Amino acid sequence: METATTLSGRIKSTYDLRLLDRALPNLIFGQFAQERNIPEGGGRSIEFTKYGSLTAATTALTEGVVPTETSLSTSTVNATVSQYGAYVKGTDALIVWAIDPILSEVSGLLGEQAGLTVDTLIRNTLVAGTTVQYAGSVGSRGGVSAANVLSATEVRKALRTLQKANARPITGGDFAMFISPDAHYDLSSDSTYVNASMHARPRDEENPLWTGQVSRFLGFTFVMSSNAPVFTAAGAGSVDVHAAIAVGADAYGVTPLEADVLETYYEPPGSAGALDPLHQIWSYGWKIQHGDVRLQEGWIVRIEHGVTA
Repeated sequence: METATTLSGRIKSTYDLRLLDRALPNLIFGQFAQERNIPEGGGRSIEFTKYGSLTAATTALTEGVVPTETSLSTSTVNATVSQYGAYVKGTDALIVWAIDPILSEVSGLLGEQAGLTVDTLIRNTLVAGTTVQYAGSVGSRGGVSAANVLSATEVRKALRTLQKANARPITGGDFAMFISPDAHYDLSSDSTYVNASMHARPRDEENPLWTGQVSRFLGFTFVMSSNAPVFTAAGAGSVDVHAAIAVGADAYGVTPLEADVLETYYEPPGSAGALDPLHQIWSYGWKIQHGDVRLQEGWIVRIEHGVTA
């Protein structure tokens, strides 16, 4: 006779898919990164290679003379991989008596947790750089007030910084900028943004003024996330300081969240042997190995700004 214990492998596979499906959409900050897989037995350090730009060849060629060859320069940046994980325990009675499908719900919640964990790790790496501008031209984070909001002017400044650093656009000719819902609120009331939207697209289903979406503006594709960085009570008068993060192509690198990296574990009642003599306890968890690194400091711009209350 087949039981939940004898078929535990099939149950685990089903929940694996659900957990991974719920984890992937939460990777907001990882979507524009270089990705490097971790080969089995490949250690815990991932190497990213950077190529130096070539200078202009301004010396005229001499007829019939082979010029001196151009040499390439490279440097490497390593990301150290660490493990992260969490699990939930429950009883057999909970599965039997609960109205909701507990294991399915737990799988979804753990998937969201895994995605949020990796997303937060990448976010923390992106926000830790040294290329920073303070909205309203204040001199430090402590000087940022609620009036120093994200505006078209600040977006233009960030665009200039990336262009002067020779950063490459990511897709469709745009750079990317991660912003919070509060930043979106202020940007969508900026007169330059409003006028550009109205002239580009009249009142229709694609106009972001009517859909509430921030899509493209001043050379950026905007990505809004409630997980955007906030420095609590760090500004003038102890206001919260938000951080919009502008990035170019290949500015940072990550290990991808895939089925061969994200591991899930379902242990049915009785699997613990003598530690669970009456087969009462089950556990369900996840574990991942993750690493991320900044590759080009000048291609990641942090805009620290206030928000309208």
